[in-house]
Amino acid sequence: MSKKRVFVNEIAEELFVSNTTIHKDLEEVQRWLADFNLILIKKGIKVLRLKGKKMIIEEPFQS
Repeated sequence: MSKKRVFVNEIAEELFVSNTTIHKDLEEVQRWLADFNLILIKKGIKVLRLKGKKMIIEEPFQS
Protein backbone atom coordinates (compact mmCIF):
# COMPACT_ATOMS: atom_id res chain seq x y z
CA MET A 1 0.00 0.00 0.00
CA SER A 2 1.20 3.44 -0.86
CA LYS A 3 1.94 5.99 1.84
CA LYS A 4 1.12 8.79 -0.57
CA ARG A 5 -1.05 11.55 0.79
CA VAL A 6 -4.16 12.49 -1.12
CA PHE A 7 -5.42 16.04 -1.34
CA VAL A 8 -9.15 16.74 -1.23
CA ASN A 9 -8.90 19.35 -3.97
CA GLU A 10 -7.20 16.80 -6.26
CA ILE A 11 -10.07 14.35 -5.74
CA ALA A 12 -12.62 17.11 -6.36
CA GLU A 13 -10.91 18.19 -9.57
CA GLU A 14 -10.66 14.63 -10.85
CA LEU A 15 -14.34 13.96 -10.17
CA PHE A 16 -15.52 17.42 -11.30
CA VAL A 17 -17.22 18.17 -7.98
CA SER A 18 -16.67 20.75 -5.25
CA ASN A 19 -14.44 20.33 -2.20
CA THR A 20 -17.61 20.58 -0.11
CA THR A 21 -19.07 17.55 -1.88
CA ILE A 22 -15.93 15.55 -1.17
CA HIS A 23 -15.96 16.54 2.52
CA LYS A 24 -19.61 15.50 2.87
CA ASP A 25 -18.90 12.15 1.19
CA LEU A 26 -15.86 11.63 3.41
CA GLU A 27 -18.09 11.79 6.49
CA GLU A 28 -19.89 8.69 5.21
CA VAL A 29 -16.58 7.03 4.31
CA GLN A 30 -15.33 7.64 7.85
CA ARG A 31 -18.37 5.85 9.30
CA TRP A 32 -17.82 2.91 6.92
CA LEU A 33 -14.12 2.70 7.80
CA ALA A 34 -14.92 2.69 11.52
CA ASP A 35 -16.58 -0.70 11.02
CA PHE A 36 -13.12 -2.00 10.08
CA ASN A 37 -11.27 -0.18 12.88
CA LEU A 38 -9.71 2.18 10.35
CA ILE A 39 -9.27 5.92 10.60
CA LEU A 40 -9.23 8.49 7.85
CA ILE A 41 -6.73 11.13 8.90
CA LYS A 42 -7.33 14.67 7.75
CA LYS A 43 -4.58 17.17 8.44
CA GLY A 44 -6.17 20.54 8.18
CA ILE A 45 -8.82 20.32 5.54
CA LYS A 46 -6.69 19.07 2.70
CA VAL A 47 -4.62 15.94 3.36
CA LEU A 48 -6.03 12.43 3.66
CA ARG A 49 -4.38 9.25 4.89
CA LEU A 50 -5.76 5.93 6.00
CA LYS A 51 -4.52 4.59 9.33
CA GLY A 52 -4.84 1.06 10.61
CA LYS A 53 -3.17 -2.33 10.58
CA LYS A 54 -2.06 -3.35 7.08
CA MET A 55 -4.13 -6.54 7.09
CA ILE A 56 -7.24 -4.62 8.12
CA ILE A 57 -6.65 -1.89 5.52
CA GLU A 58 -6.32 -4.37 2.67
CA GLU A 59 -9.23 -6.66 3.67
CA PRO A 60 -12.19 -4.42 2.61
CA PHE A 61 -10.66 -4.00 -0.82
CA GLN A 62 -10.01 -7.69 -1.51
CA SER A 63 -13.52 -8.49 -2.73
